[in-house]
Amino acid sequence: MTYIDTRERYLIPLLPSDQITVQTLPVGDIWIGTDTSNGLVIERKSIKDLEASVLDGRYREQRARLLAFCQDRVAQPLYILEGAWSSTTGRLSAPALMKIVSRLQAAHGIAVLQTESLEETATLVKALAEYHKEDPTHFVRETHPLRAIDTIHVTKKSNSADPTQFFIASLAQAPGVSPKVAEAIHTTFPSWSQFLAASEGAIASIVQPNGRKVGPAVAKRLWSLFH
Repeated sequence: MTYIDTRERYLIPLLPSDQITVQTLPVGDIWIGTDTSNGLVIERKSIKDLEASVLDGRYREQRARLLAFCQDRVAQPLYILEGAWSSTTGRLSAPALMKIVSRLQAAHGIAVLQTESLEETATLVKALAEYHKEDPTHFVRETHPLRAIDTIHVTKKSNSADPTQFFIASLAQAPGVSPKVAEAIHTTFPSWSQFLAASEGAIASIVQPNGRKVGPAVAKRLWSLFH
């Protein structure tokens, strides 16, 4: 369910009435999926609103309340900033506001999305609500340590059973080995047995299509990985 604060009188008509509940919210302006954990608590501000809240001190208080509430509800905080940076009144410069927003993300861990207009904000809210409906775990924050193996990208193609493609794809997983380098190695050593029997020097001396050699650094890395 999507909850919209009663003060959002311009946003409410742009959202499907049968998919939202309008009520006074203690924190934020929009709640998505907060009936259970891992929902979104959204603070919507125009660039002018952000500027004003920074100047009068409300920004810090709102940020603190948003973070505390999300921690209690196991929800994710999100800011939607509306409008262009140039729409400030001039009391704070655009670069000054950019610094504040960058700190909001980097230091406080609050995601920030920017829209051009109220209409685009409505489109974004509907998209986020649909995304949460598809799978509530979409907004669960990743907390487990990232392993090196998690960063490996494996592409499956229609010809993935082809030994040549498997050979090239396997080599290309090594750091510093591009598909072009892997293809050059395969051209010189077209089978695993030939490649594994090759010396570091032989691998290093392989010439790529661009005329450059594979080189000793890559050769040593491949030798260490496959032996």
